[in-house]
Amino acid sequence: MKSCILLGLAIAAISGACNAAETARAVKPSEWRVRPSGDMASRYYPDRAQRMEVGGQAVVDCRIGPEGKLEDCKVLSESPAEYGFGEAAIRLTKFMELAPPSEKDKRKGRMRRIIPVGFAVPRS
Repeated sequence: MKSCILLGLAIAAISGACNAAETARAVKPSEWRVRPSGDMASRYYPDRAQRMEVGGQAVVDCRIGPEGKLEDCKVLSESPAEYGFGEAAIRLTKFMELAPPSEKDKRKGRMRRIIPVGFAVPRS
């Protein structure tokens, strides 16, 4: 398998995954079928970040399954580091669904999407 180094989010969004057989691109708003609610996102908010009232974000790269479910997700970046936003974003992907890949995307090996996930400090 070919390896590479991603130099930043901009490069990741343009070049996608390092695997030559499948490339990732940014998810388009029209592709969304199901997104997690704010209540669902607050359940997965990292404990340490919530206690310290730290907001953050993560960017994940996921494969779209035949029915639109997200599979094989990987964290590309998280900020700030060491608060668990990447892992929380991965856990939230089980509540996300996109339109199944088109035949054109399948032919071109574009079965992966780059998905940004933001976390705002939950307020009571």
